[in-house]
Amino acid sequence: MFTNLIILMAVLVSYEYAPESRDLLFFQGKIWHTAYLAALFFVITRLRFSGLMRRIPRLSKSRSMAVADRMVVQQMLLAILFFVTSLFMTPFKPVLLGLPLLREVPTLAAILAMLLFLAHLAVVWFYSHPIYKILNQTIVPRIEYVKQQVVLVLPLLLPWVVFYAVQDLLLLVPYQPWQAVLMSTAGQIGYIVVMMTFLILLGPVAILKFWGCTPIPPGPVRARMEALCQRADFTCAQILQWPLFGGHMITAAVFGIVSRFRYILMTDAMLRVATPEELDAVLTHEIGHAKKKHMLLFLLIVGTMAPAGYLLWSIFDLAILYLVNRFTPPTMDGNTMAMLLRTTQGLFFVSFAVLYLRFVFGYFLRNFERQADLYVYEVLPSALPLVTMFRKIAYYSGRSADEPNWHHFGINQRINYILQCESNKQWIGMHHAKVRKSLAVLVACLVVVLASQGALAWNNTHQRLRLGVSLAGLEGKPGGMAELTGSPGLIGDLYLDTKIFDQAIAAYESALKEHPNDANLLNNLAWTYATCEKEELRNPQRALELAARAAELEPAPHILDTLAESYFVNSMFDLAVETEIRAMEAMGDSPESPEYREHLEKYKAARDGK
Repeated sequence: MFTNLIILMAVLVSYEYAPESRDLLFFQGKIWHTAYLAALFFVITRLRFSGLMRRIPRLSKSRSMAVADRMVVQQMLLAILFFVTSLFMTPFKPVLLGLPLLREVPTLAAILAMLLFLAHLAVVWFYSHPIYKILNQTIVPRIEYVKQQVVLVLPLLLPWVVFYAVQDLLLLVPYQPWQAVLMSTAGQIGYIVVMMTFLILLGPVAILKFWGCTPIPPGPVRARMEALCQRADFTCAQILQWPLFGGHMITAAVFGIVSRFRYILMTDAMLRVATPEELDAVLTHEIGHAKKKHMLLFLLIVGTMAPAGYLLWSIFDLAILYLVNRFTPPTMDGNTMAMLLRTTQGLFFVSFAVLYLRFVFGYFLRNFERQADLYVYEVLPSALPLVTMFRKIAYYSGRSADEPNWHHFGINQRINYILQCESNKQWIGMHHAKVRKSLAVLVACLVVVLASQGALAWNNTHQRLRLGVSLAGLEGKPGGMAELTGSPGLIGDLYLDTKIFDQAIAAYESALKEHPNDANLLNNLAWTYATCEKEELRNPQRALELAARAAELEPAPHILDTLAESYFVNSMFDLAVETEIRAMEAMGDSPESPEYREHLEKYKAARDGK
């Protein structure tokens, strides 16, 4: 499941940074190329698993399991490659966002994209099923196996879907002040707090119903489990049977943070194979996760990922800016450069998310699992029944007990550590101390990250660094200074890109004195006066004057769009609508089409008093 989490995280970030218009694609493909890539992935997956099927009779069971598991992961990674290729080289995303309903609720477009990726994974599960069936890893039919894999993965997308879908619906409310409040910093923080609380409390209930979990029926087994929970002073909402893969998988879990919404899950195979003493040990292990607050700590660990990633990007971004300004040819247009920077940013965040989850999150997962193993000593006299259960799991799974795993220690590693603790209880305290120190380091890193981000944000420090790096890159480029002085608005553009708005306006106004008839210069200054993030720098009247002069000189679509915005900020809504329609007619099918449509809808709503 944790491997699936990393894969889905990488795919979601890739989708977020994929181009939304045809003109920004790296390769001007057609929509049918998406189907071609999917079909090619289908053929490759079928051939690889067919080849493995022919090799199985010559391999041992443990070797076959290792090869099959590795091939499944490889094909999942290949699925990411094919899917991302579709996003960046075919108009799959632009076509989705071009549909009226999906344009209004973009989360629906993202869901359809995720379904396409899940179809790739379904192909992997479909062709891996016969191998796992031969190796006695599943007893369910092939279609049921694929269905259960999908059912296991889909809940991982639930928080993301709910979070963004609700936001999309709230933004559909045709009331500008409400939308402004929701998208403000305070509004976003409040929304995150409310939605996270909702998902933490009610998410487990929805997911467990989706998985088809049912209460373990009354009887000796349930009575023993309830007695153990009482002895450990542990409360939960329910103890459930987990019908995972037809009950063939031997595993258990605890789900939920708050006791009233917390559940213990036991698969049918676990209930069937474990002795009463082993079941006690497994249940105590799961209780240990709750007692040690591991699920709450997971939120802290995952929550640290975003600020850490943005801080590292702030540093990496400076190097990228320097290289772009130092080596890109002067002929490169703004759209291409913006797409290059956005793609680089997307690749960075995908790589960072995968590495963070694999190594940082994985480190804590492994050590939390061991901590839960050791919690058995706080309730039971010995953890040896957990050792015998581990050996059963290794035997029935057919996998080597020495096989490493990124999110928990290998079975023999876990057994050996428990045996060390049986002979010397000091090992228990040593591991708990290790976890405490690791968490302290994580918290310290989070504090440093947040403080560093605050320092970069203070007085536009980061934006000023970006400007300095951009200028240094231009100075180092042959002919770079000529490019700088030869383009009247370039200094203003650099200030604007780094959000140093007062200096941008000053640079534009200075350049305008020397080039009063430069349409793009007039347009950029007009847009800044009309939409500046700092309200005290806005000047609607000056924006309209400049935009009108620019439109007279060059009635290009982007200039007409600025003129429409200038009419809007001066409350001249009829002219704003009329001018935006002219801009869209002049533009045709262009990268800015969705953005211009949004502008038009905004102007119409203001005109109609909505």
